[in-house]
This record gives sequence, C-alpha cells and structure tokens, in this order.
Amino acid sequence: MTVELLLASIAEKPFEKIYPFQLFQLPQRDEIWVKVSDNYGRIISQQLSTGRSFQPEETVILLSPCCDEEQ
Repeated sequence: MTVELLLASIAEKPFEKIYPFQLFQLPQRDEIWVKVSDNYGRIISQQLSTGRSFQPEETVILLSPCCDEEQ
C-alpha cells in the first residue's frame, strides 16, 4: 500500500513555539522532521534514523497536511 501525504509550509517559527509531534523542516533543507520533546527532533525516513537537539530560538518551518486540488 502506498500513501502520499501532501504537506504545505505554514510559517517560520522558533523551535520552542511548535508542539510535540508537529512536522517541520529546516530552512533550505528537504528532510521532514518531527518534534519529539522540548529540545529534540527526529528525521522521518525509512533509510535514516537520526535526530538532534535544537536551540529554543532556532528557526524551523512548520508543516501541515494540505489537499491536492486535482483529486
């Protein structure tokens, strides 16, 4: 089974202003991350399992599911 999830950039926010389990990207990067705690995020990937600590004021791009108008 294949599932396609379309995501849209909502806003640039400091890491501390997004909630746990929200999806985000880093500016000028393609990876999709998920916030897992107050200072830690993980990349969502089948090939890679990694994460890192974030500074509270570090800018991230909040993502949200969106609808494909053509479907």
